[in-house]
Amino acid sequence: MSLKGKWRITEMPDFEADYPDMVEPAYLLFEDNGSGEFAFGCCTGHIWQASSTEATSIDFSWNGNDEMDEVSGDGSAEL
Repeated sequence: MSLKGKWRITEMPDFEADYPDMVEPAYLLFEDNGSGEFAFGCCTGHIWQASSTEATSIDFSWNGNDEMDEVSGDGSAEL
């Protein structure tokens, strides 16, 4: 299964239930070249160096902003 495409974030255990969709519906977008973008809560950013470790999960690095503050980190997503 390819993880390429736009995926709706449906669960973020470390956040309050209503936070992910605060500004717009939360999502992750993965391109073929290991890049993409995301938005959740007040945080938006660009994904780089995405690599699929299994057919149903992906690890990635990202940078972006959270309420106009620069932020960066690593993440993972699982179907």
